[in-house]
Amino acid sequence: MRQGDVYATPESPLTSEREVYVVLSGDMYNDAGTPTVIIAEIALGNRYRDSALALPTEYGLVLLDRLVWIPRSALGDRVGRLTRDQTARAVDLVCALMRNN
Repeated sequence: MRQGDVYATPESPLTSEREVYVVLSGDMYNDAGTPTVIIAEIALGNRYRDSALALPTEYGLVLLDRLVWIPRSALGDRVGRLTRDQTARAVDLVCALMRNN
């Protein structure tokens, strides 16, 4: 599991939808064997496109104001990876949000 990896949960039995996430926790944290990782939700569609905290990717919009610590076991299947530039931009935006600038 690496920073920038994209995961999709199994289909919901109620809605048949999958939730999609990108891992934003750093590789040192991910390699430490903790039971959780830090992720951001990825939304499909254009609903959040105008938000300064939404980063467009080929997987959908990474919603950088929706950070969650989630159990590794809840992530589902790895379906891809953001580009190096997309990952760096996502992490930079989250850090700027936390620094209040």
